[in-house]
Amino acid sequence: MVGNNVLHTLIMNEPFLVLSVEVQFIQSTLGRPNQSVAYCIVDRPQAGYSDRPDLPLPTKPPYTAHVGNLSFDANEGEISDFFSECSVSNVRLVRDKMEDRPKGFGYVEFETVEGLKKALELNNEQLAGRKVRISIAEPRKSTSDIHHRSYI
Repeated sequence: MVGNNVLHTLIMNEPFLVLSVEVQFIQSTLGRPNQSVAYCIVDRPQAGYSDRPDLPLPTKPPYTAHVGNLSFDANEGEISDFFSECSVSNVRLVRDKMEDRPKGFGYVEFETVEGLKKALELNNEQLAGRKVRISIAEPRKSTSDIHHRSYI
């Protein structure tokens, strides 16, 4: 039986994780009346992916799309074929460096902004039995940004 004394305290609120603690006084039928029990509840969003923010179309090259939810068996040729009407200039599938296996996403570069627009229309279409997610990729960080940091 659950008593009427419930203390609910929110201790952390992250965008994708809510952690709360509840303390309830439980009267046990096993001979341990009024025993206090503390436990933690972790509320997670429904399984799936988080939406990528919509970025504006680039005004100059590279015209690159982020392609997610790819089959781990997908290869660059299959991705190029999928975007055959979109003037693909390059495909890069991201791999786990430690285990040398695909991560299930990649980047496709197009020759024109029109090619990128056509590719975005293929969002949620099937490729190798999976609905692929296609969005405009964040521009790559330049190497000068990485090498010119000051360290204290």
